[in-house]
Amino acid sequence: ERCDLEGGLSLEPLRAPHDDRGTTAFLVEFAVDDGVVRLGYATDLGRVPEGWHERFRDLDILALESNYDPPMQLSSDRPRFLKERIMGGRGHLSNEQSLAAALRISRASELQAVVLLHLSRQCNCPRLVERLWRERAPHLAERLVVSGQFQPTPTIRAKTRPRRPGPVERSLFDALSSQL
Repeated sequence: ERCDLEGGLSLEPLRAPHDDRGTTAFLVEFAVDDGVVRLGYATDLGRVPEGWHERFRDLDILALESNYDPPMQLSSDRPRFLKERIMGGRGHLSNEQSLAAALRISRASELQAVVLLHLSRQCNCPRLVERLWRERAPHLAERLVVSGQFQPTPTIRAKTRPRRPGPVERSLFDALSSQL
């Protein structure tokens, strides 16, 4: 349920699949005068569920996990059960899954920035992720920020834009709660 906070800030939690209990993604909206900035934040997803693009739309910034590269994951010395958990639809998003989700979200948004989160230290590589985005989504690659675990992510500034009329009709929380 959407929570309106002070100073034009609102937060909407959205359930998402991850392990047994799931996790929470967030839609964050910051309103200033007649303008607004919308952020979608999701990590520890497991998979991109049906209905995702219907709720994560009209965003200015997308912060999304891009946890692993499948070949690196498969060739790692991690135990088989862990590989299966991570890659089995309730663990984490691969680089390809993250890119596909961002591309779909970008069709219904005017993304000013895409921030990739939660890259595995053992089973991913920022240069590999950046190359994938340059090859498959060059229009988004110029706005890509790959976060790291041991250094702060640069400040992301977004320009406010006029509010778009009409509420979002369907909540991702409702769509996902039946799938978890």
